[in-house]
Amino acid sequence: TQPPKWNALRELLKDEIEALGDDQRERKIALLLEVVEIYRDHLKLDVMVINTYNAVLALQPDHASALTALAAKYEAMGRWNDLIGMLQRRKDAQTDPAEKIATLQRIATLWVEKFGNQSQALKPLEEILLLEPLNEAALAALRDIYTRRRNWRELLELCRAEADHREGLARRALYKEMAWLAADKLGDPREGIQVWNQVLEQDPADGEALVELTGLYRKEERWPALAEVLHRRIALLGASAADGAE
Repeated sequence: TQPPKWNALRELLKDEIEALGDDQRERKIALLLEVVEIYRDHLKLDVMVINTYNAVLALQPDHASALTALAAKYEAMGRWNDLIGMLQRRKDAQTDPAEKIATLQRIATLWVEKFGNQSQALKPLEEILLLEPLNEAALAALRDIYTRRRNWRELLELCRAEADHREGLARRALYKEMAWLAADKLGDPREGIQVWNQVLEQDPADGEALVELTGLYRKEERWPALAEVLHRRIALLGASAADGAE
């Protein structure tokens, strides 16, 4: 088959498309997809393939096959910015949460791997957690980024959000991490006191929490609170001694 034949067919299809009214969107799209096939399979014109798919999206922004095909084309051509933009559009058109999460993960990975831009990766990762609060991959990636960038407040809030969805020992471990971040990284004793008290709500006999609160209350000169904690520590030691004597 010679190119002139396909050029003639392409022109014929374009004329038919231009003759259609605005109320014949589906017919226009069907013809545009035929034009795509000519550019892609016979004329080998990548730029025109992209332009024609974009014409489809101008008529129907959530056209699934056009979004998928353009994403694949941009990836094959190494056009990473355009790929990310297309993946954003595909994500907006997706209704299945699992599909959205996979697309958002791909966007975050591209920002880090192709551009070394951790800041741009934050938004899609945070969006994943809105859809799935305990998504392990997103939690791990955000932890890594916040730690590398020394964004301790953001890391603390990430732990807090995760703790809201954890139970038992896992929640208590996150509270302890938050308390450590507040005291050692943020220099915020009041935040540390609040979080250590949350640990005690989980386990009133947590010796580490009582020891840390002793130091924090002394530093803040909160004497009545310090006295209460010391009484609790003495009672805990007494209970332990009694258990050991039995």
